[in-house]
Formats: sequence, C-alpha cells, structure tokens
Amino acid sequence: MQQDLLDLISRSTTLPTMPQVVVRFLEISADERSDIQQLITVLKADPGICSELLRMTNSALFGMTRTVSSLQQAVALLGLGRVRTLVLGRYMVNQLDSSASQLEGLSFSYYWRRALASAVLATRFAEHLAPTQREEAFVGALLCDIGVVAMLQAIGKVYSQIVVDYAPLHGDDYVDRERAALGLTHADVSAMILEKWMLPPAIVEAVRHHHIEDLSDVSDQATRDLAMIINASGRLGRILCEKPEKTVITQACAAAMRVLRIDTPMLQQTFKDIEPVIREFADLLRIYIVRSNVFSRICEIISQELTGQDQPAIA
Repeated sequence: MQQDLLDLISRSTTLPTMPQVVVRFLEISADERSDIQQLITVLKADPGICSELLRMTNSALFGMTRTVSSLQQAVALLGLGRVRTLVLGRYMVNQLDSSASQLEGLSFSYYWRRALASAVLATRFAEHLAPTQREEAFVGALLCDIGVVAMLQAIGKVYSQIVVDYAPLHGDDYVDRERAALGLTHADVSAMILEKWMLPPAIVEAVRHHHIEDLSDVSDQATRDLAMIINASGRLGRILCEKPEKTVITQACAAAMRVLRIDTPMLQQTFKDIEPVIREFADLLRIYIVRSNVFSRICEIISQELTGQDQPAIA
C-alpha cells in the first residue's frame, strides 16, 4: 500500500513543482564539475529569480557593507550553498502560497511559523554539531513537512481527518495516525518531493527519517546528524508556535537534548535572541507571520524551566 500511495501522490497534478530554471540550477549545483558561471547563466534566464536573489542578498540579515548589484557578486559573497537555500526557499514559498486558498483544514500561518522556527533552530544546532551542514539543516527543517501539504492536496478526502491534528497543542500524534491509516507518513512524501527536486541525498534521507528515533539503519554519519538536528528543531519549533504547559516544554527540551546529546547551557544559548532572526527570515522569504513577542516569551519560559535542572548531555 505504501508504494502504491506514494505513486499516486507522485502522479498528482497538485504536487508542488519548481520552475524549470530552478530545477536546472539545482541540477547543476549538485554537479561537482560545474562552475559558477554556468549557474549564473542559468539564473539569468529568469529575471524574476535574479531580482529576488539580489533583493535577498542585500537584506539586513546578511549585513552586506555595500550594495550587491550583480549575480556574480551575490554568489561570490554568499557562497553556493546559501544561494541554493535562498532560491529554493523562495520558490517553495511561492508554490505553497499559491495552494493555500484552495486547501481546507490546514492553517498556513501556523505551518510557516513552525517551518521558520524549526529552520532557524536547525541552523543554530548545526553551528554546534555539524558546522559544514548549516545550509542543509536549514533547508531540511524548512521543507520537512511539505508532505503534509502534498498529501492534503492529493488525497484530501482521506487525509483531511488527520491534518486537523497538525495544529497548536496537538503534539505530533498526527504522525502515528498517518502511519496507522496510510502505511506511511508525511516524512516519506516530503522525501519523495525533495528527491524529485534533486536535493542532495543527505537532505532527502534526513527528512525521510526525521520522525524516527532509531537511526541505526542509516549508515551515513552526515545523514544521521541532519536527521537528529531536524528532529530536535522540529520538536522545539513546534512549541515555539504554541502556548504549551510548562511540563510540555520541559519534556520537549529534554527530548531534544537527548537526541542531540547537548546540555542545558547549549540549549539555552540556542534560544537566545531567536525572534528577530525568525522575523528577518520571514521578511526575506516574504512569508507573513503575526508580529508578536510569543517566540521570545516562550524562550523565556524555556530558559526559566531549564535553569537549575540537572540535565547534562548524554555521553
């Protein structure tokens, strides 16, 4: 049943797709033999991509000391990995936003708050645990739940009763319901989509496993690290978008520290001043999120709850 359902979703005309220019860009950027000029030539074929990339490059988030006016400069200053992240993130947002008005049962405002919070947290965890995979961690965490949207689009009659639990204060019980009712989860569908978009295998497999605690069957260390980072950032990104009870917060934090093998001070540092960064990424990708201090307030609660607790990293 699992493969039949994946095939059905894969053939769906509602499956999120990328513009051909972006697909070609991702294809070339994955080839170690390609050069920067090839990538720039592909991007220049779409003036919209060029203007968006320059706008994002000149945003306050990257702190450029001078105006970046050419793609050559943008790629040289940001690096290929970050450029790929920006291009992919922006066009994924376009695709999903075009579907938002046609879908019932899923709050896209909540979806994006959760995705952005998870992606920013994943980047910070990667800085400590896998510095060379910061961009991969951001992309993986940002896109790991795209299967939720794809399943609602493709099999809405079946999935609509499950997706109602993808909401504040519902935890991750919907994952168990997906597995019980369908024989697969949104993580499987997300991985299928990212594979079709030709993202690096490590991201694809990390997303496929991001709700699985036992990663012993994953032989590649980079993939395991990414999967653990996406798992932990997803847990904590979710509670940043809610107003959970303190016990829920401490349980989620304990689980994240266990998965990542980090201690309380490191987790507290991860949450420091996170709200402005989430807002800046929202502006960068043109995602609307409600302006409030909810992220900061929940971070304060997390810090208060963790202070004084003896929760050292697991050796």
